[in-house]
Amino acid sequence: MSHSKNNEEIMEALLEHDRVTLHALVGDMIPTSCEHDIPGADEELIFNSILISVENCLASVKKELRALDRMTRSLFKESYVLLDQKDRRNAIDQFFNSFESESTIATLVLQCYYRDDRIMRSLGMEARPPFPLGHTVEESDWSLLDRVKKMGKKYRLT
Repeated sequence: MSHSKNNEEIMEALLEHDRVTLHALVGDMIPTSCEHDIPGADEELIFNSILISVENCLASVKKELRALDRMTRSLFKESYVLLDQKDRRNAIDQFFNSFESESTIATLVLQCYYRDDRIMRSLGMEARPPFPLGHTVEESDWSLLDRVKKMGKKYRLT
């Protein structure tokens, strides 16, 4: 996959404060797990994948980072990166619960994190694209999708 911008150009497009905030946020969203021997989303390879993906939705990511900054300054009188872990956890919960639909940042983080070979192997899955062989999904608690169902349709009928 070729990208029109390299990481340096994307990093320049994100202000230093935005980049530092994004790095802290993704690490708090999916922290390193020593127990399972897997990296967090702020690990260099995964974070670089996130930065590359930001190119396609830079305006939306910047908008969400500004909203996070406004919220944390309003609630905690500090920017997100200066908060302690307890306040960061509260900020993340409030921030992502405030979206009526999906967050661009959350979507990017999940896409980039779960396409990392180390993460796929840790889940007992073969590190490969899902197409053309597919992946088996075990039966589980379908109520986990209730929040998604409440969001309604995100597509148009043709």
